[in-house]
Amino acid sequence: MLLPATGQTAFGLPFPALDVFHPGYFYVSSPTPNGTIGPSWFFGLERMCVVLSSGDRRLPGTQEGTAWRGTPTEAILNPGEGQQIPDEVKRVRELTVYDANGAAMRFLAFIEGNPNDVSPFREQWHIVPAKGVYAELREDRDETGMVRGFILQGGPPGHIREGGSWLYHFAPPRNLGWGAGAKARLHDNMFVIDSNGNPEPAIISPNGNRWSLQVGDYTAGGWQVNANGQWLVLRDWQTKRGLRWDRRTGEVFYFALGREEQAVRIGQVPVEGDAESWQLQWHWDSHQVNARFEKGVDSSPPTDSYQLIGSSNQTQVYTWLRWDGIPERERDMYFHAYGHVPQNLRGRLKEEAVGQFLPIERYRYQYGEGTSFWTGLLRQRPEDVFEANLFYTWQQSTGMFDQMVIVRRSYNLSDADRAWEKEVLTFNPQGQISDIKVYDQIGRDQNGQPIFANEARWQERFFYSADHPFAVTHHFDRQGTLWQFDYVPGHRDLLLQTFKVNGGDLGQASVQYGQAHLDVPHGSHPNPPNAPTHVQIGSNPALTWRFDYTYNREPYGDVSANGLLAAFAAPARSGWWRLRYWGENSAYPNKLYEIEDPTGRKAQISGYDLFGRPARVQLFPNDSNTPLWSETEWTLFGQPRAARWGLGNTLSGQAQWEWNGLFLRRFIDPRGRIVRFLYDFDMDSGAAAGVLRQIWLEGQDSQGNRFSRLYAELQYDTAGRLRRVQNGNPATNTVVGLTYHYGIHDEIRSIHHDGDRNPETFDYSCCGRISRWTRQDGRFATFDHTPNGWLQATHEHDHLGDPLIQHLYAYDPAGRLGKAIRSR
Repeated sequence: MLLPATGQTAFGLPFPALDVFHPGYFYVSSPTPNGTIGPSWFFGLERMCVVLSSGDRRLPGTQEGTAWRGTPTEAILNPGEGQQIPDEVKRVRELTVYDANGAAMRFLAFIEGNPNDVSPFREQWHIVPAKGVYAELREDRDETGMVRGFILQGGPPGHIREGGSWLYHFAPPRNLGWGAGAKARLHDNMFVIDSNGNPEPAIISPNGNRWSLQVGDYTAGGWQVNANGQWLVLRDWQTKRGLRWDRRTGEVFYFALGREEQAVRIGQVPVEGDAESWQLQWHWDSHQVNARFEKGVDSSPPTDSYQLIGSSNQTQVYTWLRWDGIPERERDMYFHAYGHVPQNLRGRLKEEAVGQFLPIERYRYQYGEGTSFWTGLLRQRPEDVFEANLFYTWQQSTGMFDQMVIVRRSYNLSDADRAWEKEVLTFNPQGQISDIKVYDQIGRDQNGQPIFANEARWQERFFYSADHPFAVTHHFDRQGTLWQFDYVPGHRDLLLQTFKVNGGDLGQASVQYGQAHLDVPHGSHPNPPNAPTHVQIGSNPALTWRFDYTYNREPYGDVSANGLLAAFAAPARSGWWRLRYWGENSAYPNKLYEIEDPTGRKAQISGYDLFGRPARVQLFPNDSNTPLWSETEWTLFGQPRAARWGLGNTLSGQAQWEWNGLFLRRFIDPRGRIVRFLYDFDMDSGAAAGVLRQIWLEGQDSQGNRFSRLYAELQYDTAGRLRRVQNGNPATNTVVGLTYHYGIHDEIRSIHHDGDRNPETFDYSCCGRISRWTRQDGRFATFDHTPNGWLQATHEHDHLGDPLIQHLYAYDPAGRLGKAIRSR
C-alpha cells in the first residue's frame, strides 16, 4: 500500500489464526522520531506505546494554533539568517502514540507554568491532539505530580485516531526499545486495583470486555509484575487464552489462563530494541511461515528486501523496496525539530518490485511552488506505460490538503485526443474528501498536452458529522441520489441511527442499541450499550430484526464475555433463534456451543482445537441421536488440513490439504485423487513471486495403475499477469490453451483460444467498464452503463454489424432493478 502524499508504504505480516485478541503485525516505513519499542518499522498490539518524540527538546508554540504541526507542508522552526527561536516561546512537548497497525497519532503537550528541566514528566501539561486525530490522551499522575502513565480514549485497535470510547492504559514512561525518547508501553494500570485485587486492564472495550497486558516474571510464588521482567504477557479474559513473549529472545508462547506453565511455543518475533533488519518466525507441528526484512541489501539506490519464507527455509515471495534520497527540506525539518534526523528515515519509496517481474510501480516526487507537491506514478507494462500525476495543494493555515488533481491514462488506447482523464478531489478543513469530479480529455494543445472538458463527466459530494469527522452524513452519488446517514447524537462511538435514500422515499432503515427484549425465551435482561438490538427495514415497525446479547453474565451465568449473540428474531416470523455458549470454566470458554432454530432443530460445535478453531460440528436434521457431522483439522494459520464427515457412527468421506507455508501444495479428494500444485519457487531459478506454474493430477486409473500427469501449465508476462494457460497432457501430442493480452490498467483486452483464427476482444469505457465484447466470428455486443456503473443496455450485433437483440435495464435511483426489456 503506497501512501502517496508522504511516499511511504505499509503492509501486514503473517500472523496465526488464534482465539486471542491480536490484530497481527505490520510493517510501516514511516520514520519514528526518537524511536519506538522496536525494532524499526515493526508494529503490533503489544508494541503500542506513547513516545516523548520531542526527546529532551521543547518545540515552538505557546498555545493551540501557534505550535509546529510537524508536517512537511509547514515552514519549519528556523527563522533564518542565524537567528534563534526565543526560549520563552518553546512551550510544547510532542507525544506520539503508535497504534497496533503502526499508525502514528501526534499530540501536543502545552507546558503550563515553568518548564521543568529535571524531568519533563514533572511539568504541568495541557495535551491536545494534532489535526486529524480525534482520540484523547491524558496523563495519569501520582501524588507528587509525576506522570505515572497515560490514558488514551479512541477507536478500536487499528482505528484509534478516529475516536470512540475504547480505553487504553500505558505504563510509566521509561527508556525502552530504541531511540532517545522515553516510552510508555501499553500495560495494565497497576495503580488502580478493583475489589477483586485486579489492576485496571490495558484495554477495555465499550461493551466492557477486557484484555490484560503485563511485564513481569514467573517465580516460585507465581506471577510477579516487574517493569524489567523477562516476560510480556497478554491475557484475553473473554476466551481465557493468552500469548506471552520472552523479551530476551522474542519467543512466543500460547497458553490457557490458569495453565500458563503449559504454554506451547508457536514462534519468535523481533526482540525489543534497536534493529533495522529482523525476522518473524511461526512454527507449529511441522508447519512453518517466516517473514524476513533486511535493510540495505543494495546501496544504489538504497534498497530493502522483504521475503516470505515457507518450509525448508524456502523463499516463496521476494519483494524489493527501493528508496529515493531524503529530501533536503524534510531533513532540515527533522533536524530543527529534534536536533537530529530520525535514524530510521528512508526517504520516499522509489520503486517496488516482486520476484523477477517488472516493478509494480515507480514513483517520483517534487515540491512545487508555495503550497504544492507532485507525485508521479509509472507502471511499465509490455504493451505501454501507465502514467499518473498527482498534484497536491494544501492550506498554509492548517497544513491540511485542500485539493488533489490526478491526471492519468484513460482506458481509450486508440485515440490520442482521449488518452487521458482528470480527477479532482477537494478536501474539507478536517482533511476529508468533500467533492470528487472526473473530466474527459477533449483534445490536445499545440504542445501535445491534454485539454480537458470544462464540465465534469460525473461528480460525487460528501458531508461529514461534526461529532465524528470520519463519518459521512450525506453522500450525493454520480447520478444525484442522496444517501443520508444519521448517528446516535452525543455518543463517543460511531453508531448508525438511521439510513435514508432520497430522504426515505427510496428506502430507509433505522437501528436501536442496548435495548432489552421482553419476549426473549431466556428472559429479559440489559444488553450491551453499543450492541444493535433492533434493525428496522423501511418505515413499518413490523419489519424489524431483533438481536439479544450476553452482558454482565446474562442470560447465561457461566458465560463471562460480553456482546456474544444470544438470540435473534426475524421479522414476520414466529420464534427466536437461540445461541448457547460453553461456560467460562469449560474446556472451550465462552465459545459457541449450540444454535437452535425456532422449530427446535439444533446445530452444535462440540469441540475446538488447541488454538480455538471449530473441530467438530454436528447437525440434527431428523434424529437427536444421529448427527450429521464434520470434523476439521487446521494449520496454525487457519488453513484446512484435513476434513472428515459422516452420519451417526458412519464415516462418509474425507479430504486432505497439504501446505507449504501459506501456499497449497496438494489436495486429496474423497476418492483419493490428488491435485498437486507447483509454483515459481519450485521450478524457476532466481527470485520468486509466489505465482502458480503447474497443476498435476495423480491417482489410480480404472485398471489400478498409478498415474501422474500434468493437467495445466500457467505462464506469465513480464508484469506478472497470467499470459497463457495450456493443457499438459502429452498423450495426444496436442497442446491447446488460452492466451491473454492486457491493457495498461491490467484489464483483459483479448483472449485467444488455440485453433481460432481470431481472438475475442474487449473494449472499455471509463472506470474499467466493458463497452464492447467481440467474439471470434465477428459477432459483438456493446454495453451502456449509468454514471454509477449499473448496466443500462446491451446491444447484440451480427458479424456485419447489423443489430440482433437489445436488452434494456431500468433502475430506481437507489440502484434496484425495476425493469428488464428484451427486444429485437
